[in-house]
Amino acid sequence: MNRPFGFAVAMICFSLTSTEFHPFNKIKHPLFLSDVKRKASLLVKGLLDIEERLKQNSSDNDRVQILEIRSVGYDHKLRNYQTAQSLMIGVTLNINVSHIISTAADKGLILISAGEKIIRIVPPLIISDEEIKRALHIMEQVFTHCKCESNADALVYKDAFVSLGLGKAAS
Repeated sequence: MNRPFGFAVAMICFSLTSTEFHPFNKIKHPLFLSDVKRKASLLVKGLLDIEERLKQNSSDNDRVQILEIRSVGYDHKLRNYQTAQSLMIGVTLNINVSHIISTAADKGLILISAGEKIIRIVPPLIISDEEIKRALHIMEQVFTHCKCESNADALVYKDAFVSLGLGKAAS
């Protein structure tokens, strides 16, 4: 007996939404959650390392600086990266982030603005450690090669584009 196509689609949808294969069952599994927390700690630790290197390498106030890192369970004042529980992370900078976000996108990293001076990092829950390291590397490149103008609080791209391999320098 031939069954209509709609019946086959309904059976596939039913099997995919059964409790065995339901995405929420995977997400709420303790091993999956602990891996997300481990990745969040890795990302926050990497951001803290970038923050320290930016402080060491900037003798003047015209460089990008990380002012605060926020994530569920993480307190920037305590600086205990192992308490981070979420991969959604906010990074407050000392400058307007619009050019940082566009430069990172040109390098293959998608960042989201969560205000004038806040970058929101929202990677997928299944991100690999290697992808986290690559994202941190791109962020550090963008942060270190961009300067902020003290008067206008805007990014100056004079040498940043050339050093990042993004084209000719702006005049």
